[in-house]
Parts: sequence; C-alpha cells; structure tokens
Amino acid sequence: MNFVEIHRYLRSLPDVDYPGPASGAAITAAEDELRIVFPPDYKLFLNHFGTLSVSSEEIFGIGGPDYLDVIARTNDLRTSKQKLFPLPLLPLRNDGFGNYDCIQLRSGSFYIVQWNHEDGSTIDVSDGFEKWLFQILDMLLLAEGTKP
Repeated sequence: MNFVEIHRYLRSLPDVDYPGPASGAAITAAEDELRIVFPPDYKLFLNHFGTLSVSSEEIFGIGGPDYLDVIARTNDLRTSKQKLFPLPLLPLRNDGFGNYDCIQLRSGSFYIVQWNHEDGSTIDVSDGFEKWLFQILDMLLLAEGTKP
C-alpha cells in the first residue's frame, strides 16, 4: 500500500482523523471473531491507520471510535440483517443511505462491492481495497476542488 501517496492526499483534505496503528494481535483477534480473513492491503491499512475519518467519509477499522469499529459494524449487520448480509462480507463504509461498501472474497480474490440494505444484492465497486480507497480520496478531492 502506497502510504506516501495516501498521506499526500490526506494533507490536501480537511478534517482528517485516524487513531494510529492497530496491532497484529488486534487484527488477528478481529479476523478470528468475524470468521473472515482480511485482505493483505486492508491489514496494511489497519496496521497504519486503524480507522480513517476524512471530511464526510469514514472507513471502518480497529482502534477508533465505536461507530467506526469493523467488528461492531459487522456483528450489527449480521444480527439485524442476517438473511440479507452474508458471512463473507466485511463492511468498510456506510454510504449514508443504509448501504455499505464491503470487502467480499470471491474465487480467491478480494473485491469491493456495494451491499444494498433493502434486498441484499451487491454490485462491484472496485477490484481491491487500495484502489477503492484512492477512489474515495479522489471523490473527496474533487468535492473540495483540490488535487495533491
């Protein structure tokens, strides 16, 4: 994961907050509790940022405020939407309308999908976490009218 480039983007955006690194033990405990293996680039994100709040966007992770805790968000969705929210999904971001961008393991690869809270359907958003994160940051930079 290109942290130099990510930090360059973050310096161009307002209201950036992240708690700092999640430990390897905390990441392993989260994977065990959720019965899901995190993709390598998401683990690197957790190791570096923990969670991330930038302007109007918030990325779930480990070590930040409770409302950004990936374990709590995943368990909430599995409990409240159990027939619609399948086990292999890991929520990353709420779109503000009840839908979530999620990591999905498919055929040995990790994809980012948007999960629809009304019918449980998914649509592909990106073919990897790092690429998806840069898409979110690009969207924010366009909204701010700046580019690093």
